[in-house]
Amino acid sequence: MPGSLKEAIETLLAKREQVYNADSDRLVQDARGARRAARDYRGRWLLELLQNCDDAHARLVRLVARNGAIYVADQGEGFVPSAVAAISGTDLSDKPEGTIGRKGVGFKAVFEITAHPQIYSQNNEGLEFDEQKALEWLLEKGLPAYAEIPFQWLPFSLERQQAAEQDQVLSQLSGFTTVIKLPLAPQVRAEGELAKVWSELRPENFLPFSHVRNLQLVRGNEVQVWKWRKSEEDASGLATALIRVSATGQVTEQNWRILRREMDTPSHLLEKLSVQDREHARKVSWMVAAPVAEQRVTPTDSYRPVQVFYPTRVPAPVPLLLHGEFLVNTERTAIIEDHPFNEWVAAESAGLVVQFVQDAYQPAAPAAFLRLLLPYEHMEGHEVTRNLWASIRTEAQKHLRLPDVEGEPRLRSQDALVPPASDLAHELLCLTPLKERLVHREVSRDPEVVTKVLQPLGVKIYQAEGILKFLQTEGKNYATDKEWLWLAWQWLAEWVGETGKWSEERKERVKRVRSLPLLPVDGELKSARELKNRFITWRERNNPELPEWLPLAFLDSWFASRVKELAKDKENKVHELLGLSGSHDKSLGIRKPTREVWREALEQAIEDYWLEPEDAPERFGRFLLVSGWYEEIQVTEKLKRCPIPVRRGGRHEFEEGGKVYFPASWGGGELLEQLWGDDPRIPWAQPFDGPDHEIQLELYRWLGVVSFSRITDEKKVLTLNLAEIHQQYKDYIYNVVDYRQESVKNKRIAICFYQEFVRKSSAIFFTFFAYKLEKILL
Repeated sequence: MPGSLKEAIETLLAKREQVYNADSDRLVQDARGARRAARDYRGRWLLELLQNCDDAHARLVRLVARNGAIYVADQGEGFVPSAVAAISGTDLSDKPEGTIGRKGVGFKAVFEITAHPQIYSQNNEGLEFDEQKALEWLLEKGLPAYAEIPFQWLPFSLERQQAAEQDQVLSQLSGFTTVIKLPLAPQVRAEGELAKVWSELRPENFLPFSHVRNLQLVRGNEVQVWKWRKSEEDASGLATALIRVSATGQVTEQNWRILRREMDTPSHLLEKLSVQDREHARKVSWMVAAPVAEQRVTPTDSYRPVQVFYPTRVPAPVPLLLHGEFLVNTERTAIIEDHPFNEWVAAESAGLVVQFVQDAYQPAAPAAFLRLLLPYEHMEGHEVTRNLWASIRTEAQKHLRLPDVEGEPRLRSQDALVPPASDLAHELLCLTPLKERLVHREVSRDPEVVTKVLQPLGVKIYQAEGILKFLQTEGKNYATDKEWLWLAWQWLAEWVGETGKWSEERKERVKRVRSLPLLPVDGELKSARELKNRFITWRERNNPELPEWLPLAFLDSWFASRVKELAKDKENKVHELLGLSGSHDKSLGIRKPTREVWREALEQAIEDYWLEPEDAPERFGRFLLVSGWYEEIQVTEKLKRCPIPVRRGGRHEFEEGGKVYFPASWGGGELLEQLWGDDPRIPWAQPFDGPDHEIQLELYRWLGVVSFSRITDEKKVLTLNLAEIHQQYKDYIYNVVDYRQESVKNKRIAICFYQEFVRKSSAIFFTFFAYKLEKILL
């Protein structure tokens, strides 16, 4: 074992001489290997050197760009003789287990920017790689000097003190154990070259480092300092780090939460590795980190690359800083796919992510911790990223606990239920057994978390459709729960109100609401569809006595009271949905208890009777007599269909009031009754038992019963009566009205036809002119 750098260098050169003498082709192979290594590490030389500083347990590292060179100085354990062989070839490395750079090629990255790197250590020792010295050595040893010389494989000794006498910067760095000097080509500005690689780094990139705590950048008069202060890890591996950045008099600070884990690699996985990798992979580490703002862990500002001590080119699947000791390609930019070792590292990394996210939960912000799992949206082409996300999702399904309505993180994803973001929906479901499965309302209010995190985890998303189905199937079980029922109507009004006022979607939603059994009627819950042939209203103290056969449905008093309170707010959505705002075409059609509603209900009952005539038709007339409506309201055509008792031929029946005639005994026309009194087509009004004759007479007149002929468009009813006495008919024709009780205007023609009839005095012409008179008057 060499005791000094000089001895280690001499030993290595002696081995190189033996190898090259035995096989001169190795000169070309080594030269090409060194060039390839530098190419593979393009743009990553600074990261490689900083990793070497951390491996040397350095806490302070200083970078200086001055006088055409870049200096990397640290206060670590120093550059030891055993490391000479490692940086002078690609096959050996003396780095301790569990670190990156296991192929011993990291230092070769510096050859991208320099052809003459120098390393100065303690004890006034140092070494350099120099192409001219390498050529001279080859010639001195009698070895062939090809166009490509493997000078990167041939170190030469330096004295640090002698070099410092000629290099002011090196002299100023005398307090540092190790200094690496990278002289650049004359046309390259050291300040610019260092700035280029520095700009691609962030202070948090170095959180996985075990030792570096102070990184100083000196470029001309500019000084920038990154400092890390980490707390002690707790039993679970959690710690915090304060990152402090000082530059040109400005200081910024950021707190980070860190979770670390270190494990022994299972033996069956070690067997899958090469002998060299096996030695360095016996113990591996992981880390998850995220910034802390306002005492809460927050996502990183972008999807950072997965780190293997420093960033690869594999984007992390979640907005967290992820580090794992994966096997990487020679450039250390890509994680090797489809390897059992990396699959294990990914699975353990996923478990650490879920643990970190769970530990980040805070009752004060129940949804915030789930934003740490928002997946990277552009995973196409990133197989490792996609597989890592799949592992995280699987672990979250097993171990992540979501906050319930009380804010306790206890719900498993397969048991959890996310209601719509509406507060009303949340309150409504909280009054049902589903409360035990509901996530906290703040979670449901974050659409990104719901669709991008919870849905992939298999959490049931209870959209409006789910609530509607619940109301349909379970609604009737809540007939006595007034608060729940009213909340249901408030939510339905909100749901319908989300659509355009005149849109087809709104019509469809109202149609859906009509099918729900949520209207409290007589202590039961009915749907508007069930009550479609009844007028939905409520009772008032001053309501008249209304018979049961009227097609009315009365809301329970408590519901009616709340409905009446809505009248104070014309914009209330429940008021509108129930139809009380005048929008009957888009409402459930609930009506205020007015005389108009009672009248329409009676009209409907009369219509229903004539569709299916049944017993007790006199109930309509009796009700009108008792209510006295005929004295107060205008009769309608539908009311004129009210059935009243009649005599038709020799039969006693019921007929629509607007089609009935008064007999002479009721003040009707004697001539009319003389001509057609026994005709089976003519209905003659008859009294029904009970009411006074004069009162019935008044009611019948109101219902359209007349004492003279009607002219009507019904072909099967006699439409015109002819009199035997000329003057009587002439007087009558002037008073004739049509079926609407409006005077017929074309009476002159009727009289002319009658006069023609008198001249002819023929029974044949009697029939003919009667027919013609009917057609003209109609």
